[in-house]
Amino acid sequence: MNPLTWKREHQLALLLAIALGALLGLLVGINEVSGPHAFRWGALWCERTARGANANCTYLLTGYGLLVFTWVITGALVAATMIYIRQLLRA
Repeated sequence: MNPLTWKREHQLALLLAIALGALLGLLVGINEVSGPHAFRWGALWCERTARGANANCTYLLTGYGLLVFTWVITGALVAATMIYIRQLLRA
């Protein structure tokens, strides 16, 4: 059951489903991930407050984009899997 041997319209339906799943994953990811400072690694520098605590830190890497991208990939995979299963049931 190779998608490369499917009819042209079924291949386009698969690509459209992947695109819509990725878009839905993007929207869900933006809403679900808890802001750009959800995961922080490698503080480059921090400004000290009057009490000596760290504030306004600049980090080398934040995981916001990676977490949102994970949602995008998950949405695309779920949509592609649904279309693939539908094609398996038709055959």
